[in-house]
Amino acid sequence: MVSKCSPLVRSFRLNRDTKPANITFVSMKNVSYWLVPTTPIFTEIQKLVERLATQFDAVPFEPHVTVYSGKSDEVEVRRNVEILVNRFEPIPLVARSLEFSPILRKTLFLQFEPSSALQSITDKISENSQYPADYQLDPHMSLLYQFLPDAVLSKLAKEIALPKGRYEFDTVQVIELDGPTTTVDSVKRWKHVCRAALIPT
Repeated sequence: MVSKCSPLVRSFRLNRDTKPANITFVSMKNVSYWLVPTTPIFTEIQKLVERLATQFDAVPFEPHVTVYSGKSDEVEVRRNVEILVNRFEPIPLVARSLEFSPILRKTLFLQFEPSSALQSITDKISENSQYPADYQLDPHMSLLYQFLPDAVLSKLAKEIALPKGRYEFDTVQVIELDGPTTTVDSVKRWKHVCRAALIPT
């Protein structure tokens, strides 16, 4: 069964139930491919992301694991997503630890164990990209993008309670980036391109 890549509203924040809108780009853009978790865990993590964004004057975003980033155009994106939904089932990842860093894109994040299935997705996108990037997979799910003192982040990492064990990811989502994610404002400029479901066989 082929799952079509449905275009989404261009917005830095998007509910899973948002209705599609017609969106295209014709030139090469910086894009990221995400895997989004299943609805129950998505809902729980989304509430946490929104609470932290409000608390620390940051930007809310959808919980996700980035599997690839590089240059692409819309035709290539849709082809890659079609390949993924026809070759891969939902991906389980095992949570390892809640960590933090001074890097904006890894301010506060849930680190996952390495996954051969996830690596296969990264490799498949790279293989089918006209201009493949040297992307190094680092499976993690960010909870906050903001510059904060280590003492604050350390306290958060100790206080936040997240489900342990296995998380399942069942949706491929692609976003257009306005350059590297180095400022909070750059997160606001993310533009959703499309998404499609990974179907269990």
